[in-house]
Amino acid sequence: MMLRSRVGQAVADRLGFAAILRHPIVVGGTGGSGTRAIRDLLIRAGVAMGTNVNGPGDALDFEPMLERWINRILESAGTVAFRVGDLPRDVRRGFTRQFHQRMRRYLRAVPPGQRWGWKNPRSIYILPLIHSLIPGFYFVHVLRDGRDMAISSNQNQYRKHFASLFRAEPGQERDPIAESCTMWARVNSEAADWCEKNLGRRYVRIRLEELCARPELAAEVFVALGLNPAIAENAAAVLKQPASVGRWKSLSADVSARLTTIAAGALRRFGYE
Repeated sequence: MMLRSRVGQAVADRLGFAAILRHPIVVGGTGGSGTRAIRDLLIRAGVAMGTNVNGPGDALDFEPMLERWINRILESAGTVAFRVGDLPRDVRRGFTRQFHQRMRRYLRAVPPGQRWGWKNPRSIYILPLIHSLIPGFYFVHVLRDGRDMAISSNQNQYRKHFASLFRAEPGQERDPIAESCTMWARVNSEAADWCEKNLGRRYVRIRLEELCARPELAAEVFVALGLNPAIAENAAAVLKQPASVGRWKSLSADVSARLTTIAAGALRRFGYE
């Protein structure tokens, strides 16, 4: 069986078909969206989600790769829905080489024959590259209301990647809350566009607030990912509605209205407005 790209075939040759063709599950989203809860849910479903992780469960084996390449990609492409062939050759080759190295390291902890995946929110910035290397992957896109996200203490993605994505000029006047909300809307919308076009049924979008309020939906998530829905009820015990849900409503009327206006299209699309 041949993978759908030459680089994908190269990865398979290096890592072995058995590892590549088990359809890994990648969990990502903008920072603070609740990817940790989804990782815990998948672990309860028997998915190997890595052992070299930090407190929130992010796969640390991929961190050096993400640190090195995300801003290079964003500065070149100006979007997370880029065409791999349009990236500079040194970026494509450098990323692929480092991906080989990091994936080999990561797969050492995956038991033979077990369904596997990884959780790293910033995977959302490199989906086309993952697709070019592992065409059969599933992407779990985790969402939280962008207005809550804009006033979260977790602004790592904003601090690291806003300037590269929006090509912000050094020294220009900044409005971090508004910019964070703008980034939430753009990154999630572009990622959704790309996934709907390229992944089809292997794209699973989850609103954290809805899943926590209705844990029975975990069975539908498991079916979509090819997991056993019979264990969903027990697995869903890890889901807890964060106390911070709806915190944006405590903002002043003008600030909350501004955030709602900034992200209006994405809020409607993702069922928040």
